[in-house]
Amino acid sequence: MNAIGFRGFHLSHEKSRNKWIVEYLVGGKRKKVRFTSRAEAVAWGRREGRLREKGMPRGFTVEEETRLHQAVTLFGGLDRLCDCAKNYASLPSAGTGRKLTDSITHWYNEVISREWEHNYWKDMRGCLVRINKQFGDMDVGEVDAAGVYDWLLDIRDETSHSNLNKHKVVLGAFYDWIVMQRDIPCAINPVRQMKRVKKRVQDQPLKIFLTPDEADRFLSAIHKHDPASMPRFVLGLFAGLRPQEICNEDAGVANLPNDCIDLDRRQIRITGEIAKRAGGIRRPRIVEDIPETVWHFLEQHGTTIDAHRARARRRDLWNRSGLQKPFHSVLRHTYATMACPVLGMTRTAETMGHTSTQILNRHYKGVVDRATSDQYFNITPN
Repeated sequence: MNAIGFRGFHLSHEKSRNKWIVEYLVGGKRKKVRFTSRAEAVAWGRREGRLREKGMPRGFTVEEETRLHQAVTLFGGLDRLCDCAKNYASLPSAGTGRKLTDSITHWYNEVISREWEHNYWKDMRGCLVRINKQFGDMDVGEVDAAGVYDWLLDIRDETSHSNLNKHKVVLGAFYDWIVMQRDIPCAINPVRQMKRVKKRVQDQPLKIFLTPDEADRFLSAIHKHDPASMPRFVLGLFAGLRPQEICNEDAGVANLPNDCIDLDRRQIRITGEIAKRAGGIRRPRIVEDIPETVWHFLEQHGTTIDAHRARARRRDLWNRSGLQKPFHSVLRHTYATMACPVLGMTRTAETMGHTSTQILNRHYKGVVDRATSDQYFNITPN
């Protein structure tokens, strides 16, 4: 028997925050509640356990239980209270007098861009633009769960399921902020009330990548028109580095210093400062044992990353090469596709900074054969 004394409840101590955590299951989902003391956590868990045994509503604080009891008494019974709540929910919203577009603008400028990490709120901006296009002219209080659900169903075929959930999370976070604003009389988050949008049934799409001929054409355009950019693109094509690990196109600065590329040892060191954050942790890595192609290019063109006007120069080179495919992460996708037959799934995952081969198995396994991979990695500097 655990410290709480009821099945389904687990007590643990979070040392980083010095908090006591009670974990329990609600509707098949695991919930966590944090407390400052062990006694408080045990008392709350035992009270919830007793309520669960009696089949009574659970998850309320003492203050919420008191208010619920007062509401039941006022309305003359729990059934009467439920009927009144359903009738109230079915009434048209009186509105808050504030347009959604104004609140989104304020939330983005005053909260998100100041408190959230740059890459995250920049990515969030695209979601907010689509949300504002759909609901911007509506009153904040008029957006309901049914309307959000229907909208997500409409855009489900236009985007990936992960991107669909991203829109749902952003809208939910926005309304969480709305609910906390005392000057906006809106106490309901429609996202928390809507049902889950199921993933559409479809074949797993292939990632866009460059064929050996297309990669050779792109490298030829770089060699002819902007050879100073060669190290930057070679590290993506033949080493699989993430774009943000190489340079920051927005700021026009290089993220990968020269001393992180060791031509003698055939190693590329990705520090924790530029590595991708995963699970709240930035994991540095050493990229080695990769095909010799990248070292041949770097020995000829140097290891300096020239990021001046990086985005404009990249677009110009892409247009000059005559490639019609979208550029976003296509270099890294090309490396993953071509490296799997040569290096194997495990080694490719290690060089790319993946913690497992799940992504490679889902998107890249068996896309090209060994002959195509050999042709790709046999590309030589012009």
